[in-house]
Amino acid sequence: MNRIKNKIVIFERDESLRESLNLILEDDFTLLFANSVKEVLDYINSQRIKLFILDIDNISNNLKLIKQIKTISPELNILLLSVNFKLAFQEKAIKIGTDIRFQEKPFNPNGLLERIHTIIRGYSLKRHTHVIRIKNT
Repeated sequence: MNRIKNKIVIFERDESLRESLNLILEDDFTLLFANSVKEVLDYINSQRIKLFILDIDNISNNLKLIKQIKTISPELNILLLSVNFKLAFQEKAIKIGTDIRFQEKPFNPNGLLERIHTIIRGYSLKRHTHVIRIKNT
């Protein structure tokens, strides 16, 4: 029985890291690798994406891209990869949207996979949680 896999958009310019992410994630998710900002935005506009992974070390204007994504899809989770996160950058990114996570490189493959599953489970729970109010009589 084939199950529908959650879709993840990955914007990573380092070919070896793209291959690593593919090996780690391909069995559990449908991966859409973007080669440009335009392609990222096209995927997010046209697909039901559960997570966007961005390596901030390989793109300038990364905060601008995050803002664009949050404008299009405010609920979308974003996982940022970096060798060295600076506190100032983290603060700016968090102000853009609350669904932004940080992952330092290098990372443990199993740890990354579990983290992504946890992020997506949280996304699904958040999307399907309803508040029920009981009226006192």
